[in-house]
Amino acid sequence: LARALNLPYNTINRLLNGITTDPRLSTLQLIAEYFDVSISSLTGDSNNDPSVVSNTTRTLPIVDWDKIHSSNPLSSLNLKNWPHWRLIPLESMQNLSQKAYGLKSKRSLSPRFPETAIFIIDPTETPRDNDMVLVKLRAQNEVTMRELSIDPPTWTLFSVTASSPPLYFNKKEHQIIGTVVFTIID
Repeated sequence: LARALNLPYNTINRLLNGITTDPRLSTLQLIAEYFDVSISSLTGDSNNDPSVVSNTTRTLPIVDWDKIHSSNPLSSLNLKNWPHWRLIPLESMQNLSQKAYGLKSKRSLSPRFPETAIFIIDPTETPRDNDMVLVKLRAQNEVTMRELSIDPPTWTLFSVTASSPPLYFNKKEHQIIGTVVFTIID
């Protein structure tokens, strides 16, 4: 296993013998992917909640852009077998809801955000002025990320890059399905 995962033999040995009781998430992810199981099945979590790692950290599922057409994309996923997770410190996200998830950046968001960026999205968070939000364009059934500017009574959705014109928020045409509460730049 150590050879297959390109990990030191001692790392695997310490895990198997219970010497290491708090392994790195990256190690757990490699092992879970190798055996095609969830991280919670490796840790023996009796709650079957793969998002709880310890009292100070939490993992969030990383969702693909094509799966975020609603304000609750996690409802359509089987999280017990979900392969993509990201560890986050709880102290940085005290009020993060159980509906929160991660979303990888994409090429169209550069140069402002590199492709390695991960956005932590909370669909229950009320957006405020200057927040980055996920907006569903109802007519196209597409989701885009925009920067929200609130100058009552107008809500303007500015493009993350200069390539698209601003949108003027209209409930018939747009739906804000999530607010970016944290961004991780790897």
